[in-house]
Amino acid sequence: MTIGAVLVGLALLVPIASIVLRPLVRGARLDEVTPERNTPLRPEPILVALRDLDFDHQTGKVAQEDYARARAELLARAAQAMAQNPDASLEDVLEERVKEIRRRLDQAEPPASCAQCGDRLLPGDRFCSRCGNPLTNTCPWCGKNAGAEDRYCVECGRQLHPEAAPVP
Repeated sequence: MTIGAVLVGLALLVPIASIVLRPLVRGARLDEVTPERNTPLRPEPILVALRDLDFDHQTGKVAQEDYARARAELLARAAQAMAQNPDASLEDVLEERVKEIRRRLDQAEPPASCAQCGDRLLPGDRFCSRCGNPLTNTCPWCGKNAGAEDRYCVECGRQLHPEAAPVP
């Protein structure tokens, strides 16, 4: 090996080593996130992180010692975020989310109900969970399944329950 190759190798080794060793020398952790000083903390992301931490601890992904320390840090950050912005309380945020969910439910089509007992039906139900009433009709002529409130078969066009039909 020539002296030039050794010098080039050393010249490349020094900047690479300084970049790799910088976090170790300063003592910074890779998972540590520091918020900018001018941006206010928001409690919602912190509370989501707290929920995720609790779930990870319950499933055994986080050790007890790490869990206690991380939970205390997150609770302190959440309290700090709530103290920084007392006007937007968590109750106001939750109330706004409840209103949004109610608006969506009002815009959705009304839930189906059982023709026999009136209990609420969920999409995909084939039987009523309260009375056991089958929610599909079977055409007596062609055997095709029809909806619970269908009066005529979509396959053959015949009336499904002629005895229940009103007389014209």
